[in-house]
Amino acid sequence: MQFLEDLAIKYPATKFVKIISTDCIPNYPDRNLPTLLVYNSGAVKANHVGLCSFGRRCTPEGVSLVLCQSDPVLNDGQSVNG
Repeated sequence: MQFLEDLAIKYPATKFVKIISTDCIPNYPDRNLPTLLVYNSGAVKANHVGLCSFGRRCTPEGVSLVLCQSDPVLNDGQSVNG
Protein backbone atom coordinates (compact mmCIF):
# COMPACT_ATOMS: atom_id res chain seq x y z
CA MET A 1 0.00 0.00 0.00
CA GLN A 2 1.37 3.32 -1.07
CA PHE A 3 0.56 5.09 2.20
CA LEU A 4 3.01 2.84 4.08
CA GLU A 5 5.74 3.55 1.55
CA ASP A 6 5.03 7.27 2.02
CA LEU A 7 5.36 6.90 5.80
CA ALA A 8 8.60 4.94 5.43
CA ILE A 9 10.06 7.85 3.46
CA LYS A 10 8.78 10.44 5.94
CA TYR A 11 10.10 8.50 8.96
CA PRO A 12 13.48 7.03 7.88
CA ALA A 13 14.51 6.11 11.43
CA THR A 14 11.46 3.84 11.79
CA LYS A 15 11.77 0.39 10.26
CA PHE A 16 8.94 -0.63 7.94
CA VAL A 17 8.90 -4.16 6.53
CA LYS A 18 6.38 -5.91 4.34
CA ILE A 19 5.60 -9.45 3.32
CA ILE A 20 3.01 -11.08 1.12
CA SER A 21 0.40 -12.24 3.63
CA THR A 22 0.08 -15.76 2.25
CA ASP A 23 3.88 -16.18 2.29
CA CYS A 24 3.70 -15.64 6.04
CA ILE A 25 0.39 -17.32 6.91
CA PRO A 26 -1.14 -19.70 4.35
CA ASN A 27 -4.73 -18.77 3.39
CA TYR A 28 -4.58 -15.45 5.27
CA PRO A 29 -7.89 -13.73 4.39
CA ASP A 30 -7.77 -10.62 2.22
CA ARG A 31 -10.39 -8.99 4.46
CA ASN A 32 -7.68 -8.73 7.15
CA LEU A 33 -5.47 -6.57 4.96
CA PRO A 34 -3.70 -4.41 5.69
CA THR A 35 -2.41 -5.93 8.90
CA LEU A 36 0.12 -3.90 10.83
CA LEU A 37 2.10 -5.34 13.71
CA VAL A 38 3.69 -2.56 15.75
CA TYR A 39 6.82 -3.26 17.76
CA ASN A 40 8.86 -0.93 19.94
CA SER A 41 11.95 -1.97 21.87
CA GLY A 42 11.34 -5.59 20.87
CA ALA A 43 7.83 -5.77 22.32
CA VAL A 44 4.52 -5.89 20.46
CA LYS A 45 2.74 -2.61 21.13
CA ALA A 46 -0.29 -2.99 18.86
CA ASN A 47 -1.95 -5.03 16.11
CA HIS A 48 -4.09 -3.31 13.49
CA VAL A 49 -6.08 -5.71 11.32
CA GLY A 50 -8.06 -4.64 8.27
CA LEU A 51 -9.31 -1.33 6.99
CA CYS A 52 -11.69 -0.93 9.94
CA SER A 53 -8.63 -0.18 12.10
CA PHE A 54 -8.21 3.02 10.11
CA GLY A 55 -11.84 4.00 9.73
CA ARG A 56 -11.95 2.34 6.29
CA ARG A 57 -9.84 5.15 4.86
CA CYS A 58 -6.09 4.73 4.69
CA THR A 59 -4.17 7.98 4.45
CA PRO A 60 -0.62 8.60 5.67
CA GLU A 61 -1.95 11.03 8.27
CA GLY A 62 -4.66 8.68 9.52
CA VAL A 63 -2.32 5.71 9.72
CA SER A 64 0.39 7.70 11.51
CA LEU A 65 -2.20 8.83 14.07
CA VAL A 66 -3.33 5.24 14.67
CA LEU A 67 0.28 4.01 14.90
CA CYS A 68 1.12 6.54 17.60
CA GLN A 69 -1.96 5.96 19.75
CA SER A 70 -0.52 3.06 21.72
CA ASP A 71 3.11 4.19 21.75
CA PRO A 72 4.98 6.73 19.67
CA VAL A 73 6.71 4.50 17.13
CA LEU A 74 7.29 6.93 14.27
CA ASN A 75 10.73 8.51 14.27
CA ASP A 76 11.99 10.93 11.66
CA GLY A 77 15.59 10.57 12.85
CA GLN A 78 15.87 14.11 14.16
CA SER A 79 16.62 14.38 17.85
CA VAL A 80 14.83 16.90 19.99
CA ASN A 81 16.95 18.59 22.63
CA GLY A 82 14.97 19.88 25.55
